[in-house]
Amino acid sequence: MATGCGGGGGGGGGGNPTGSTTNPVTVNGIVQLPETNAALTALRAAAADQIDYANLTIEVDGVDGTKTALQGIGSAAFRLTIQTLTRSTLQLSVRNRAGTRLLARQLEGLAQGETRQGVTVDATSTAIVGLIAANASFTARDLEAQVARPEFLTVVQAFLAFLKDQTSGSPLDHTTVQNAIQTAKAAFRPGEAEIKAAYAAMKAALENANLTDEQRLNAFMDNISPDFKDIAGTPSYEDLRTTTASRLDRYTINAYTFTPTGFTYLATDTIKVTTDTYIDVTRKPGKEGGVSGAKIPVSPTPEITWKWSATQNRWLIQQGLPYKPSEINI
Repeated sequence: MATGCGGGGGGGGGGNPTGSTTNPVTVNGIVQLPETNAALTALRAAAADQIDYANLTIEVDGVDGTKTALQGIGSAAFRLTIQTLTRSTLQLSVRNRAGTRLLARQLEGLAQGETRQGVTVDATSTAIVGLIAANASFTARDLEAQVARPEFLTVVQAFLAFLKDQTSGSPLDHTTVQNAIQTAKAAFRPGEAEIKAAYAAMKAALENANLTDEQRLNAFMDNISPDFKDIAGTPSYEDLRTTTASRLDRYTINAYTFTPTGFTYLATDTIKVTTDTYIDVTRKPGKEGGVSGAKIPVSPTPEITWKWSATQNRWLIQQGLPYKPSEINI
């Protein structure tokens, strides 16, 4: 493991500034450093074959004043305070005295005044940071759902081997670790980013009056699994297609928006997405049925299930999209 000279890693994240210093962000957690090279006695307690964390620090990358010395044998608890949050996504780094980055963790969805509890910085969290560095479209949630897959385990194994066998440098910069990261990157898909893009495509398809109704229908249905089921679980692909075609014929669609507000992985290939949905339609002159017009948020907020399609190589809606008159009242 790296205790001498060597490079570190960078911070991450985006988001808008969230302001005020009156209610700081607090992050509480634990650092668990895996087995290290036996020659690195400076990192071992005198009485036991365990890590002495007194030689390590933890900090929030890019945030001044957060560098904190670690203490403990075997593991180390920490508490970090961020006075003014300027990004909702940040990374934590554990470094040795030479400044070499040994472990890392990405935190997402931070808010001013929040206390984030139970944060673990370890081999798994560091592998996730390495994969995010390789593809910024990944989120930590995307990758936390993949930790049992062989490709992810290979990254962790390469990381652990580096810590055990090497004496300098950062594990995230090592060739073997990077090769494993590249293999895993090719095997995984950034679910959150790709689903957001699919929602944007669905919105554009429904709202684009420059296309024919058939073109709009096909573009919309392109994001729906052939195995689509309604909310009750009944196979309903053709019913959804027929109902959507009827609405495109009947209404001018002024707005039809899908805004994801929460992602929950149900399996490595299945994501439940909490989706705020808003509809603004006006019935076309000469058309009958439905309503004369509506501007409605869909309630209750839809929980839409997306599933990875190995045959189409993309995420498709499998269940939960409200479309029936009893569900959206148009």
